[in-house]
Amino acid sequence: MEKNALQSSNVPALVFSCFVIVIVALEPIIAFFSAPPVPQSTPVAIKLPPTSEEVAKPHLSWADQECERVVEEYLRDIDMFFAASKKNTRPFAEEALSWGSKWRLATDYVPFTSGGRHEKFMREKFEEYVFKPSELEDAVKQVVARYVKHVDSIEGKMLVSIRTDVANFPSAFIIAKIDESELRKKYDEALKEAIEAVEIDIGTEVVIEVVVATITAGILTQIAVRLGVSGTILGGGASGAGATFGISLIVGLIVDQIVSWVWDWYADPRGELATMLDGKLDEINRLIVGGSDDVHGLRKRLREFATARASVRNKAVLAILQSQ
Repeated sequence: MEKNALQSSNVPALVFSCFVIVIVALEPIIAFFSAPPVPQSTPVAIKLPPTSEEVAKPHLSWADQECERVVEEYLRDIDMFFAASKKNTRPFAEEALSWGSKWRLATDYVPFTSGGRHEKFMREKFEEYVFKPSELEDAVKQVVARYVKHVDSIEGKMLVSIRTDVANFPSAFIIAKIDESELRKKYDEALKEAIEAVEIDIGTEVVIEVVVATITAGILTQIAVRLGVSGTILGGGASGAGATFGISLIVGLIVDQIVSWVWDWYADPRGELATMLDGKLDEINRLIVGGSDDVHGLRKRLREFATARASVRNKAVLAILQSQ
């Protein structure tokens, strides 16, 4: 009896012990299923470098637009030159219609005289009061030279921007690892090779000489036709054409026209002569800057240079981006 009672009293303890053993055994399994899921690692995307064309495109586009935009800024210098010249047409007209002018004109037609005194007098006074051939030549040269220099500075800014864009890809683009002076050196070399490849010469000095020469040569015919020049004084001014790319002929053309006006001095008051001269200077200004249907003026010439430069600039930029 006592033995049965003892066994009965040990049953709860035994059951509890078994329960504890089961719980302990199941704890790892319960922990596994109740734990939050382990997040999966996301693969890191590898950023590939852009192509040379992708890098170059926005910068080349910006350079093209800037080179086009600044053309008009430099052409205003020619307008200012002629505006300053027109301020002195009134005192020149007074000289042209003075007694000394009329006397020289009359004596040039006296038999057995050498002549030419009046033309020389008029040319000297025109150059004294209005402009010298060398001054107009210098004005045109400076416009071209300053524009070409500005294009060069635009390209310098473009190169710096390109290098900044590829700074994160030094293994793909060598220009990311070199300084600004070295970058400019490489660009100049690539530009020279691109120019040689297309067999054109658009170096600064060559551009200035070619543009000035072609502009003056082209407008001479136009001015002669529009002023109705007889050619007498035009031929006399040809001796100075070589030194000033023909600009001295422009003065000869104007003076030739004025000689015919002075024949009618009695009908042309000084103010009217100055006004007529102002009109002729405006016409020459328009021809030099804007040209005409068959004459390429400065605007056209500078834009032609910008187009040619854009082509070789494109090749040079791609060459240095692709260099290793």
